[in-house]
Amino acid sequence: MGALFLIFSAVLLLISVTALTFVLSFFSFFVGLYFATTEGIEIRFDTKQFRIIFSLFGLNIGIWESYPTIAYIVVVRTKVRHIIGNRYRQEAASTTIKDERICINVFSETNNNKTLFRTIDVNEALEIAEVVASFYKVEIKKKL
Repeated sequence: MGALFLIFSAVLLLISVTALTFVLSFFSFFVGLYFATTEGIEIRFDTKQFRIIFSLFGLNIGIWESYPTIAYIVVVRTKVRHIIGNRYRQEAASTTIKDERICINVFSETNNNKTLFRTIDVNEALEIAEVVASFYKVEIKKKL
């Protein structure tokens, strides 16, 4: 679907004669680009590495991070605050948005933790935690 939008917008850009067609083709190009991108997680179990990926046309972009030997996994609900605006000047307009996220944390034997993944979907978090737990044969502690 995203590729179709990109092709359509590229054709419109090539034949754009008026400003309206140029604006429509420019807008459709970015809509197609949005539909052609995905986000996710990639885990290498053999090297104990993971990365949060941003994928555009199948090209995965992300930084590999190592995680320790896993003792157990915790799936926990956390609160997130987003401050939009200027929080340093009192006279400037700002707003705070509060939201909840589900985090998958992996803990080592020394109780050091690493956040493996964040999502808003509980079922997605539990599925990922079950895959990692079944591979390492560790328990999942749910604190939802």
